[in-house]
Amino acid sequence: KKEEAAKKEEVKKEEPAKKEVNKEEPVNYLPAGTVLDITPEYDFILRDNCNQELVSIKMPTLSKVVFLALLNHPEGLVIKTLIDHKQELWDYYQSISGDKAKIENIETLCDPTNNSIYEKISRIKSAFNQAMERRFKDDLPMFLPTGRKGEGYSISVDRNRVRNRGKQP
Repeated sequence: KKEEAAKKEEVKKEEPAKKEVNKEEPVNYLPAGTVLDITPEYDFILRDNCNQELVSIKMPTLSKVVFLALLNHPEGLVIKTLIDHKQELWDYYQSISGDKAKIENIETLCDPTNNSIYEKISRIKSAFNQAMERRFKDDLPMFLPTGRKGEGYSISVDRNRVRNRGKQP
């Protein structure tokens, strides 16, 4: 009987441990082929190569406007010269908000003496952090605006990983 028990124990050790795959379990990296899908309604969704939703990123409208402008300028945007991009920002804002859009919000955003732009950048970072940190923390930085106050800000994500189906200004 001791020999039988010993053989069973050896067999147990040799069997690979079976583990259930949990969709919420941290994997650190996005699957290959994942894209940031910006829908015609301006929802931001990370989708795998089978077009399945992995993560939805929720953020306020003006933060979306800033994110879209940063995507459109891989070289980055200098905050002091944001006023030069006022029309582009307004066009994105109108596309997202429709009749609810107020030019004053864009003027405040472009005002270099106001912290509004930095608040929007902070909200972008917060939205991606909340949506991705637990599962895809190693790929998170590519979606976050980086830069220094008084200098340019940019988003490093490869534009081939972005599918923007929203109306372009």
